[in-house]
Amino acid sequence: FRTECDEIANLPYVENFDAYSTGTNEYPTCWSKINTYTSEMPYISTTHYSGVGSLYFYAGTSGSYNIAVMPPISASINVNTLSATFMYKASNTSDMLIVGVMTDPAHVNTFVAVDTIYPESTPSDWSERTVYFNQYTGNGQYIAFKNEYFTTYAYAYIDDLSVEVMSSCPKPSQLTAVSTLSDTLILSW
Repeated sequence: FRTECDEIANLPYVENFDAYSTGTNEYPTCWSKINTYTSEMPYISTTHYSGVGSLYFYAGTSGSYNIAVMPPISASINVNTLSATFMYKASNTSDMLIVGVMTDPAHVNTFVAVDTIYPESTPSDWSERTVYFNQYTGNGQYIAFKNEYFTTYAYAYIDDLSVEVMSSCPKPSQLTAVSTLSDTLILSW
């Protein structure tokens, strides 16, 4: 047996999905899930970025989805002050992962999307993604990850998740050199 799970009161909250066995019956302790594809989805997979496991999603029929729901964030922490950074991998360019917040982890209609993550140009590559919750205005305390069938079946993997207080100076993304001279470099992000 297990004692009742606590809410997340200390940050950063880190979940690397390596403390569990892998397979269709394995899922992070204290997380909940909603699915319409199969009761196993999502589950801990041997496909991983680091360690031995990652959280695997698959929606294989039209209209199906699966949602992984973290334990609740303490009411003393405003969700709109947080960010979530994780490694993401897809299988197809049409795949996407919707990150949101829920007020009730048992009811899909409380899911409020905050950001949608799309794969890189090579979807089978792992890439680091960060979601900022500063635009969230509700009172939900459950961060959730939703994989949904849109135009075709959909895959998603997440690994090395870290939820923390958002930095006042977020890390730049999509850094590119706009122009270069012998003594000058102009960057864009």
